[in-house]
Order: sequence, then structure tokens, then C-alpha cells
Amino acid sequence: PGNGLVNGIRLGGAGTGEGIASPRTPGANQFGLDFQTGSQVRMSITGSGMVGIGTSAPAWILDLVQNQNGGTRLRLANNDSGASAARSILLDGPGGGAAGITAFSGTHPSDPDTFQFSMNQGAGSKIAFVTDGGQAMMINGAGKVGIGTTSPVEKLDVNGGVRVGNTAGANAGTIRWNGLNFEGFDGSSWLA
Repeated sequence: PGNGLVNGIRLGGAGTGEGIASPRTPGANQFGLDFQTGSQVRMSITGSGMVGIGTSAPAWILDLVQNQNGGTRLRLANNDSGASAARSILLDGPGGGAAGITAFSGTHPSDPDTFQFSMNQGAGSKIAFVTDGGQAMMINGAGKVGIGTTSPVEKLDVNGGVRVGNTAGANAGTIRWNGLNFEGFDGSSWLA
């Protein structure tokens, strides 16, 4: 194949640049496999089993690298339109539980048009949202949301101020700031 690599298999006609090679000289991916198109290495598998797409020196089990001024995307698709069609990424471990991200189709029987984060690691499981190295928000296994706290004691526990705006909604339990007073709706009227 191209790029001066030897010990490979050329696919296609001479000069087309498609092939599979195993570099033998010291340097990037020595003794691994490099897959080429257009005389460029597009995917590499290292001798230790790391897979790189867009890099010949992957640092992770699967390392995706794209050098472009724009978004880098990983697509996971399910083109089936059946009621149970979903797309999922599952993070599994030795403890038997799993965490994942799932997108359900619009006809799914229990969760139509739903993007779901899940954590099934048993008691104490939580989903945390981390920004700038610190936990900004979390949802614990009891469904309690903590903002600015890692141990919420109510359905919504905020460690800090909360800004409430005005609303015309008429649902019992709604609170609002009407510009002069805080009000709560009791199911039939707004109370200041």
C-alpha cells in the first residue's frame, strides 16, 4: 500500500492506495494493522488491541479522531420503525448492573419519543451532571434532584437561589412571581 508501508496486502489496482499493512519499523503502530484508503491510514489496530479511527496511535480501546473545523459525530442508527425500535449505548461492568443512554422510537409502547439516561447499579445509584470538574446537578435512585448538593432530601433540593417568573398556568401547587408578590395556586385561585 501507499505511505511506504510494506508487509501488507494491496487491494484494488496499482496506485489506488487501498490496503492492509503491518508496519515493522519502529514508530506508529509497529506490529499492528493499518487499513488504508486513498494511500492514507484510516483505521489502525495496535498490537495490544486498541482500535483507532483517524489515528494510528489510539490511546483508548476505541479512539475516534477527526481533524476538521466542525463537529465530530458518532452515529448509532436503527432504521426499523417497529414499536420496540431503539438505539442504545450500554455501559456494563462486572457488578451485574448497567448504565446506558437509549433513544426510543415514536411508537414505543411505554416511552414514545424518549431520550433516556439509565443507571441500574442498585441502591445508591445516581446520575450526575458534572461541569468544570465539579458536580452541578444529580438525580439519585429515589428520583430526588439535587442542584448544588450531592444529597437532596426533597424531590427538588437547591443549594442556592431560585428564580421564579410569572405564569398564566393554572395547576394546583404552581408558584410564581407576579412582579410584586410570590403567589401559589391552590387549584382554584392564586394566593399571595
